[in-house]
Amino acid sequence: MTMNLTTVNVTVLRVIPEETRLPFFWIYLIVATFALTVNSFSIKSALQRRVNNLQKVCLVNLTLADIFSSTMFAIINLETLCKDLKTWSLGEFMCYFTPVAQALGTTTSAFTLLLIALDRYRSVSAVMERKLNLELWKCISLNVGIWILCTAISLPLSSFYNYAPIKVIFPSKSEPIFQYSAMCVAIRRSRLTSYYVVITWMVFLPILIFFAWFYCNVALKIWHYRKPTSTVEGTNERSSYSTNTGSTRIPKTREDVRVEKKVKTMKIVIGLMVCFILCRLPYYLFTTFLLIKVSGSKSAWNAYFALNCLLLLNCALNPLMYIYLHQTLRFLVFIKDLIKRCIMWCCFTTDLEEFQKDNPFPFENYEWKKY
Repeated sequence: MTMNLTTVNVTVLRVIPEETRLPFFWIYLIVATFALTVNSFSIKSALQRRVNNLQKVCLVNLTLADIFSSTMFAIINLETLCKDLKTWSLGEFMCYFTPVAQALGTTTSAFTLLLIALDRYRSVSAVMERKLNLELWKCISLNVGIWILCTAISLPLSSFYNYAPIKVIFPSKSEPIFQYSAMCVAIRRSRLTSYYVVITWMVFLPILIFFAWFYCNVALKIWHYRKPTSTVEGTNERSSYSTNTGSTRIPKTREDVRVEKKVKTMKIVIGLMVCFILCRLPYYLFTTFLLIKVSGSKSAWNAYFALNCLLLLNCALNPLMYIYLHQTLRFLVFIKDLIKRCIMWCCFTTDLEEFQKDNPFPFENYEWKKY
């Protein structure tokens, strides 16, 4: 029994520019490898952390969701970027499975991050009361429920795609050359657009709003609970500091340290919110835009792969910001100091070096000339 195959000219399938494919292929390969490596090591670190049960289970669930998302994003995009034709070579099952798996990983990660924010808000709110710690089986059940909910949200995507075997024709002067291949194409485009609009406005934006609300309240409560030191202690410290006049650096008071901790906490909270927003929201908005207005220009492909890579990068940043946060901050401070030293070393002259050696006016090094 023969199957009627759709014949497609090879020029129709060469839609991704060569200067877009090669750079993004290596970028995806590097980011995906880094994300999978970091998240694989993060599982053991998350299990060893001394936190409550819900926080520990959520961190493990986050790493599993990020590993799943990184794998799916790497498979889909590397398969597209490794060849010059926009065809599908992973088989019929993967055509229907990968869109569902991609949405499942990202939504599970988003819901888990929201649950982590909720747990941190709950912990800070109960700091003056009895410590709350859910039982382990309840925490596991809650995270399993997140996977079930996200599966139900992502499952409709399988009905919007179709696996279509095709026959690619390569025109030539003598006889045309045929090659059998396949495509994974989106059908029911209007329904797919409606799906992404609903997911963006009904799922992602509420998660984003509650995520920001929880962390803003966490920052405000931490700012409120860090009470200043007593006036007597501050006065004694300042009087003792004032006697040490020979020192060139003024020691920090407890009030200064307290303010620095508050500022550091606020920066961390803002960093978590900015990373969550910038790495996820542009992807959903641009995907919806492409479904509404189809564009095959070079800039559209560059934006598409860049935003997909940004979402993949978020999978690599999550363990650094939620499991290895202190190590990440120390590394950033080290890089900041290293850059400062390099700039100082490149820009400072011998005159400024003399200034640093408590000799701000090195007149003896100059030859006085009469004019």
